[in-house]
Amino acid sequence: MQISGDYRILIVILAILIPLIVIAAIDVKRENTVLKNSRVLKEIKDLNEQYKDLFDGTLRYNYYFSLDCDNLNQFKARNRDKSLYMISELNRFEFLQIDRKVKSNNKYYSKYLKCIDRIDDFLTRNECELLKVKYSNASEIEHKHFDKEKLITCTTPLVTIEVEYVSPAGQSRHKKSYSYTWENVLQQIKIIDDKENRKNSKEYQRSIMSSSLRYDVLNRDNFRCTICGRTARDGVKLVIDHIVPVSKGGKTTMSNLRVLCEECNLGKSDKYDEYDTY
Repeated sequence: MQISGDYRILIVILAILIPLIVIAAIDVKRENTVLKNSRVLKEIKDLNEQYKDLFDGTLRYNYYFSLDCDNLNQFKARNRDKSLYMISELNRFEFLQIDRKVKSNNKYYSKYLKCIDRIDDFLTRNECELLKVKYSNASEIEHKHFDKEKLITCTTPLVTIEVEYVSPAGQSRHKKSYSYTWENVLQQIKIIDDKENRKNSKEYQRSIMSSSLRYDVLNRDNFRCTICGRTARDGVKLVIDHIVPVSKGGKTTMSNLRVLCEECNLGKSDKYDEYDTY
């Protein structure tokens, strides 16, 4: 009996497919056997249940910010360091919130990885023989699924800043982008905090008392002591006093300065009454 060409093709296809299907079925059965008996996969799944809710999933891998420039010179002046300084200063509170999430994720993820390293009870050669599975195949299956089960969470976000200038008519557009590690951001925040702390220091507040500021306070208070009312014509020496003393966090600003004579200032010393006004 002659077999037509179409049947010959079908027989060839079946001859190829049937062994492949059989092999695939054997592979599936082997894999299911390993998965069913694997202790390490059960351990890592149990571990994942313990840790999955401890990681902050709202922490992003990249945070994007933009700086719009008013002119081309401003665009050119905003280099890598200056751009990060400006964004860090504007978004300091947000960055500190992000850093709390970073620290939390790092803390728990470090513990999680240590637990992962202690999971090593893979199927033995004797166990594989009993299961009728090659040790090499079982090892490959276990390690493949073990790696897939490992939790991944963000611990080191990046910050990207886009600086842009568009001409008033919109005919010219300039754009540049900078990327920073989270360590770069923390270093910049420390610089900003150190600068702010220096501004709040007693030494700094006393150092910014200029002659011009002294005159402005004297002029505002009519060149007389705001407590006793005497002036230089009464033979007293007038001084500029911090209402809230610098030693108690007072600032060298017009609203916190007043004119006193030396006698009233000596009596006041560094006392401060919150209801004290000039």
